Amino acid sequence: MILFLITVLLGFIFFYDILRYNKHKTVCYNLLLIILILISGLRYRIGIDSLSYEMFFNSLPALYNLNFDNFVSYEPLFVIFLASVKTIFNSWVVVQLIHAAFINTVAFYFIKKWTNFWFIGALIYFVWLFYVNNCEEMRQSISGAILLLSIDSLLKRRLILYYVLFSIACLFHRSFIFFFFLPMVMTVKTNHLLSYAIFSILFLIGEILREKFTMMNSIDHLAYFNETLNTKLINYSNSRYSEKVILSFSNYLNFILSQVAIYLFTSHYLRKHKASQIKLEPFLFIYFIVAILSFRFIMFYRYIHYLAFFPIIYLSEALGYSGILHLRKKSLKEFLIFICLLIFFFIPRINSFFRYDDDGRTKRYSRFYPYYSVLSNRKDIDRERFYMYMN
Repeated sequence: MILFLITVLLGFIFFYDILRYNKHKTVCYNLLLIILILISGLRYRIGIDSLSYEMFFNSLPALYNLNFDNFVSYEPLFVIFLASVKTIFNSWVVVQLIHAAFINTVAFYFIKKWTNFWFIGALIYFVWLFYVNNCEEMRQSISGAILLLSIDSLLKRRLILYYVLFSIACLFHRSFIFFFFLPMVMTVKTNHLLSYAIFSILFLIGEILREKFTMMNSIDHLAYFNETLNTKLINYSNSRYSEKVILSFSNYLNFILSQVAIYLFTSHYLRKHKASQIKLEPFLFIYFIVAILSFRFIMFYRYIHYLAFFPIIYLSEALGYSGILHLRKKSLKEFLIFICLLIFFFIPRINSFFRYDDDGRTKRYSRFYPYYSVLSNRKDIDRERFYMYMN
């Protein structure tokens, strides 16, 4: 199914994004959205975090029987959302369908609004974020969708509306508190010289801290004030996320090609062609900073997924536009550069699925493959065993 969807997307990219056919374009785009919603909404026991949420949902009382203890594990609006579905439908499948419909509709809306190359954006989203947003980070993906809906209010400086949406997002996932300062950060004027300077400074700070502290000591100092955060960060340090701090030349090179080069090349390219997407450059710049921090400090990895749609938009626009110019015999060099950047962008993300997970026995793709739906109710033995190991 995965290969089939990617093949279909490549066909749509060729006809609609590169050759610029318009007939049935919107229909195909909306049909693709519906297919992804159904794939996510009708899944059966896929995603380790999703299984934990399902267990919590099964133990949750009806909305009118909620008490304080029910709000200990998760944020208030997420608990209320689950309890509401429990009261009306008493079905986890309905939770999945509502969740998938909301986050994927917002994602497709955002891609359609900010890039002319819808299917390139949809392909990058599918490969990079679809599984994570739909099957693992369910709470965070709701907050992430709210962030995308708040972009217009930020660009138009409607700060009251932004902070209303900000408050709602925080009540789905507390990590969103990081974006309280987003309106202020957006006032910073960015350029490539500043980007190089920040990149160098943050890497230097990372090297100094690595020499002075162990990762665990750094976690203790940063999270001593919050026992829940401290426990979570310690768990991350012992998990697959800790790979981010295992440094080598290959890791540095991969980071430069898959993060830094994409930011610098795409932002320069869109500035050069005076594209409307340059309005989003402050958000891409923030993504760039977070990417540097997450390379050295585990606790920042989560914010990569919050901000991921901005490099998706920039990469889609640069790749699509240069592809059109290439067909007109004007831009072969630039087109090949962006093709290479896309390959380097995908390689570490695809490669990560074939590594062993935290138990040392299960490949990471077992979290979502093989795919089973509620129509079959089949369980994957490796996935169930890994879920038991993690819990």
